[in-house]
Amino acid sequence: MYPVARTTTTASNFCANRWNARTWTLWQTPSEATRERTDGPPLALLTSGVIQLAGFRTVQRDWQMSGQDIARLDQQISKNVDEIRKQLERYRSAGLSLFATSSFQTHSLPLLHVLSGWDCSLPIYFINTGYHFPETLAFRDQVARRLRLHVVDLCPMTPKNLQRDQRGLLYYASDPDQCCFMNKVQPLEPILSQKGVWINGIRAEQSANRRAMAVEEHTRQGALRYHPMLDWTEKMVLRYLNLYDLPSHPLDSAGYSSVGCEPCTRRVVGDGARSGRWFGLNKTECGLHVDLVVTK
Repeated sequence: MYPVARTTTTASNFCANRWNARTWTLWQTPSEATRERTDGPPLALLTSGVIQLAGFRTVQRDWQMSGQDIARLDQQISKNVDEIRKQLERYRSAGLSLFATSSFQTHSLPLLHVLSGWDCSLPIYFINTGYHFPETLAFRDQVARRLRLHVVDLCPMTPKNLQRDQRGLLYYASDPDQCCFMNKVQPLEPILSQKGVWINGIRAEQSANRRAMAVEEHTRQGALRYHPMLDWTEKMVLRYLNLYDLPSHPLDSAGYSSVGCEPCTRRVVGDGARSGRWFGLNKTECGLHVDLVVTK
């Protein structure tokens, strides 16, 4: 039995069209956008003082950066984006079929923006567990419209009334690992058997598990995992968001710096952007980056 895939936004008919004047910077490098863009908010992001900006409004950083530091950051972003595009072309030239997944959080936007500029028909799978915040679903649709993304909902194979333990409790309340497996890992497994390259936006600084990964890893299903954002820092993400005037998840301003399923997500309660996930449990990953990777 295969998971249900539902296309929420089909972008193939948009691919031949350029964006309007406000969003034309999609195909530009950050340096070009800085030099030529005249609309939108000021582009100065990482300057002296406390940073509290789109996408990470609950996280403040006192980053003292000179103009030269910002210029170097822009150069690094441009270099990284160029390498991502080249690597995607290499995969495609090798005849590999590509897809991406996204949780549609604020920090997801830089990769989604790059992918939409490279090929807006690329399938972006959103694993719709049935437990997402309404704000996440609305943000997904907003981003899909703005970036002309081809978003496909991937739904669980097992209905919620069968996701209960012997006491009748839903698994998120009694066995969150099983809940994650049924609602996130299992639906993606058939896609990994059908495709050649899985593009996902994990970053090394997010967790120790992710820090141990390489840019390319393998899955048991045969697909290659490609982690183009692995070495991106929070500074780079913030800078990119500001350069292209990208939106932020509506729950960011409410104290959620990492947004997962509603039953297992709370506001940030300690150090680290993911400290509000599975609070009080010895659990830091949903399984996508544990069960679906073969590390050396």
